[in-house]
Amino acid sequence: MTLMPRILIIDDHSPIVGLLKKFCIAENYEVETALSGAVGLRLVRETLPDLVLVDLKLGDMSGLDLLRTAKAEGCTSRFVFITGNAEVRTAVEAMKCGASDYLTKPLDLDELRRVITSVLEERAQGASNRKLILVYPKQAAPRLALTE
Repeated sequence: MTLMPRILIIDDHSPIVGLLKKFCIAENYEVETALSGAVGLRLVRETLPDLVLVDLKLGDMSGLDLLRTAKAEGCTSRFVFITGNAEVRTAVEAMKCGASDYLTKPLDLDELRRVITSVLEERAQGASNRKLILVYPKQAAPRLALTE
């Protein structure tokens, strides 16, 4: 049984969330949504999504702050920003913080599909390069570890 990739959509505009949710479900993804940064960050921590689609400007925090916090906590989810702010400086900052991509509104659904597919394939390839090994620490029970 193949697990469906999990996508978390974080945007403070419910019509955008609804559109993205319908699109992702139609593309056979498991979807969670959040209408605020705080709820989104909690869901990132709890659900460990494969991909987070996040607006740059949320009502209670910026998408960049959410990304920074998640990455500082060791989050391995991929982040794609979707925003009406098309400034190159902001896109560069998002990429430096660890975003996988940056899309501007209005959304081109073909471009969104391409980006989601590309980011999830990149994530899967990264995961397939990891190996599960058995570690035998001195005077302790063996444990499993994930390595690159």
